[in-house]
Amino acid sequence: MKTRFVKMTAIVAGLVMSVCANAQDVQMVTLQHGDAMTAYYGHTAFQQAMGAAAKGDLITLSGGSFASATINKVVTIQGAGYVQDIDNNRYCTTFVNDLGIEIPEGESGLVIEGVRFHNSVYAKGTIDNLIFRKCHLGYLNLNDCNSKNCLIDRCRVGAFEPDEHSANLMVKNSVLGRICSNEADAILLVQNSVVTFNDYENNLTAQFRNCIIATSFRASGCSAYNCLVSRMYGGFSTATQSNVWTIGSDEMNSLFTNGGFFDFKDDWDYTLTSEAAAQYLGTDGTQVGIYGGTTPFTDIPSNPQVVSKEIAAESDANGKLSVKIKVEAQQ
Repeated sequence: MKTRFVKMTAIVAGLVMSVCANAQDVQMVTLQHGDAMTAYYGHTAFQQAMGAAAKGDLITLSGGSFASATINKVVTIQGAGYVQDIDNNRYCTTFVNDLGIEIPEGESGLVIEGVRFHNSVYAKGTIDNLIFRKCHLGYLNLNDCNSKNCLIDRCRVGAFEPDEHSANLMVKNSVLGRICSNEADAILLVQNSVVTFNDYENNLTAQFRNCIIATSFRASGCSAYNCLVSRMYGGFSTATQSNVWTIGSDEMNSLFTNGGFFDFKDDWDYTLTSEAAAQYLGTDGTQVGIYGGTTPFTDIPSNPQVVSKEIAAESDANGKLSVKIKVEAQQ
């Protein structure tokens, strides 16, 4: 079922409907095309919105679980975030099955933000200027595509399989559970990120800057600059390196406020102690890890989020329902 809104602005209309959806525990997706907005409801709402979308449209999802659809159009997809915290009025947006990305040749600029993917996300064909921002991905597979100028920004990724011949693929301020192999001509930059595990003999070509790494990479194609590395499996023995600190696993664990590092866990924020943050500095003079650089890690979406709401139990004599909402957006 769908309802069309014409005169309300996209942000205000979406927020009001999102409040009502959360209050009624209803999944809702809005599709913004020019001045027209269409709302879809239920578990298949994203599939309906994706089917009706055109290039350049905005798709906004409320909290809740949604059936996935193959993304074959260059759109912007904004969820409510991947963290479920009902006490603080945060509702997770979740895709419950595998999601495919197949963008037509010659088109670029797909953006996906604030979504939790329980299963695999995979891409095929040529993928240009794809951005994942503030998402949680159990398994991100770019191995079957040719990626160009793609970005993984402030995400949590359980397992990452990069394009074998990636051109300007960047991971920044993210937590990676594992990175799989690629080829010698790949261009992969991992910056201000945390890598909690990796195959010891992985054939990887990548540059690491300002990172914290649990397991080192014995690959001649790797380089490391201002990285903090556990000596659990040795150092970057065959890699180009500058300012790489190699320490024991117990000492590594002690550098984090949560007291642990060698696991990929949602409830670990990978915050360095104040002493470690001041001691281990990246190439830009800020702390290594996900809270350094120009865009420190956060899981709060960029689009406005409802932080409080008051909804009248009944409409007034004129049939109007009083709704008061307070919204905040990340700076």
